[in-house]
Amino acid sequence: MSGSDSLILMAELGAAHGLRGELRAQIYAEDPLGLTRFNPFQTDTGKSIFIARVKRVGERYVVSLKGVCDRNAADEMRGTLLYVDRARLPDVEEEDEFYLNDLIGLEAVDSDGETLGEVIAVPNFGADDLVEVAPILDGKLRRGKSWFVAFTRENVPDIDIANGRLVVVRPVEVSERDE
Repeated sequence: MSGSDSLILMAELGAAHGLRGELRAQIYAEDPLGLTRFNPFQTDTGKSIFIARVKRVGERYVVSLKGVCDRNAADEMRGTLLYVDRARLPDVEEEDEFYLNDLIGLEAVDSDGETLGEVIAVPNFGADDLVEVAPILDGKLRRGKSWFVAFTRENVPDIDIANGRLVVVRPVEVSERDE
């Protein structure tokens, strides 16, 4: 992807499901079964993808894609990320609602207001969302020395999008735990 802030990740395609081209999907939308209303989706390479149908199978979601009709074609789609341009999504109406992309670029501070760094990503590696913070030293962002904190109310108790900052409870350093 070209690094556009206007693209919002909506789904990640997983393994093939059955023989007819369906795929498991991790869906990040508030209403997973209504995902088709955001068609078309864009991939990292700029390709347009249309979701024909979303269904729930047990605790998972399965999608059918337009033009993907067999297991081999579905296997080729595994790992594909599906994005929607932010302008096509509903506006955030509540003060405490936001898109995860809104956190990127916010100043991360501790409970005393001391700057810890800048939020550079909000990844999810399969369990829960994380906030990745890169420290700012001497006024410069140090991308190689970032750290993660689980994105929970306990670890990120205050988010102030309007003022460009969030409060982070910094993880205990390994050396501090061993003392």
